[in-house]
Amino acid sequence: HGTAPREPSQRSEPKWAWREGMRQYTNRDPVCPGLPADHRLGPFPPRGPPWAKLAAIRYLLRRHAHLAYIDSDVFVTEVWQPLPPLLEATGLLRGERWIAAAEEFPPQKLRRDTRAGLANSGVLLLAGAPIAGAGILRAIEEWIWPVGNPTWSFKWPFEQNALTTVVFRRYPRRYTLLKPGCPLNSPFGALLRHLVGGTPHRAVYHPDHRTAWLAEALRCTIRALNRSADSHAPLERCTPNEERFELDSHGCGEGDKDSLHTTPLSPSVLGRLRAADAEACCGLCNADEACAGWTFLWKWPASALNCVLLEAFEGVTHYEGRVTRAKLPRTGGGAGAAGAAGAAQQTRTYIVPPPLFGATGPS
Repeated sequence: HGTAPREPSQRSEPKWAWREGMRQYTNRDPVCPGLPADHRLGPFPPRGPPWAKLAAIRYLLRRHAHLAYIDSDVFVTEVWQPLPPLLEATGLLRGERWIAAAEEFPPQKLRRDTRAGLANSGVLLLAGAPIAGAGILRAIEEWIWPVGNPTWSFKWPFEQNALTTVVFRRYPRRYTLLKPGCPLNSPFGALLRHLVGGTPHRAVYHPDHRTAWLAEALRCTIRALNRSADSHAPLERCTPNEERFELDSHGCGEGDKDSLHTTPLSPSVLGRLRAADAEACCGLCNADEACAGWTFLWKWPASALNCVLLEAFEGVTHYEGRVTRAKLPRTGGGAGAAGAAGAAQQTRTYIVPPPLFGATGPS
């Protein structure tokens, strides 16, 4: 407080000299920019920033009975719901289990990427030392400094890999593994919703919308917190990425190869909209009587005005990254293939949010 910082030569020296043997033991590889390797305990390679959360988790578990950790792309759908029933269901309430997590959302499973491990570490419920004892602190320490130094676990996906290969393997009776989304993790988590960075298909979920969806979830949460005590209106669940937009998708699933990589000739544009995928763009065209066809620009940014409704066009020409198709007339559901194609068919999709930082796509 008010004292000028001492020069390096005036700082207190350690009680013993830093021997060359210690320097060789700790190695000289940088841990992170600006920090030498002697800031860590052992000969471990550099690690990514996600490892830092484990130190904070261990620090808090020393004095708190329970801890909920969520990544920055996680939000609570119903902030008024208490956590004790969930802690009871997962075995954490009285410390019988130490960690509760949910399985990985499909992207890694679909790619058969075993590095993702059993669980996603972006949403964690933990029991602390006051009820679980020192064992949970030891488990976190082993998570931070894996036994046997399996340096391969320090690569993608960082600490998530070590959660399975170190903690779950060493303490099989101390963790609870849930299915994704019930109620933790995944973009469709019932309580703790995790807008992850991958997707099985853009029609279901697109990670490029995460920022806009998180902003809407924040506004929804603030509305819930500011709700007057005498209000009788039902509480609003914060689920901005839910598939709640219904469209008539008749004629949208019978795509032919001739419509791929095409753009309209001499088009008369009726409007430009945002659509989750080509089927949703087709459904938007079906909703407008004046629409004669549509073009979906699937290589454009996901939040761009990527769906072009056409009032008229004279044909198509080759263009990579676009799909153009004429609107299929509704036939009233008569007999035969044409009647089946023209019958109304409902589909649900999410409402594509406008980008927070304006982007309409390439010219």
